[in-house]
Amino acid sequence: MTKVNQGNRLSILLLVLPIVALVVMITNKFHMPVNQQAYLGVAALASALSFIAMWWLGFHGVQMDRTLWGVAAFMFALWMIAGIGFVGWLNQAGDASPTTTEYRKIVRKHYSSGGGFVGQAKSSPSCMVWVDTPVVGTDVVILRADYCDLIGDENDGVMLTLKQGRFGMPWLQDYSLIRNYDLYRQRLGV
Repeated sequence: MTKVNQGNRLSILLLVLPIVALVVMITNKFHMPVNQQAYLGVAALASALSFIAMWWLGFHGVQMDRTLWGVAAFMFALWMIAGIGFVGWLNQAGDASPTTTEYRKIVRKHYSSGGGFVGQAKSSPSCMVWVDTPVVGTDVVILRADYCDLIGDENDGVMLTLKQGRFGMPWLQDYSLIRNYDLYRQRLGV
């Protein structure tokens, strides 16, 4: 009789949890935090550590063979994809923090045919804008693709409405384009 290498009953959670996370993300529209570089580092670390913990709980003491290593690699990839998005969803879900408004001058724009918001197809276009002073640690803000057509070559700005996020990773609740940014700032004193 051949011994089958299998985990305990907790090992099924390695498959169920990322599938549930993906379903939650697909059915609920949300936005990733503004500073995506910092966010990706934190989310990837949280996803990797939670995978290691779940793998250890599910497969502690099991003899690893080539097949089980293959399953582990596949599950790790699935866990990372789901975990990175799920941390963003958790950051926004139930965020009761007050909104803050930031005004920035747009210094450059770039139309991107890939990326976009979670819940849209991977190839959804977006508009990346560089601003004159950093917003929550980054000078790049991602907007809807149609904004690239609306932004002029000179002196436009953007009004960003931010929330702090449950994990302290601010996310963009809303934004609007400001025509003639310098005149706008002068008249409103912002």
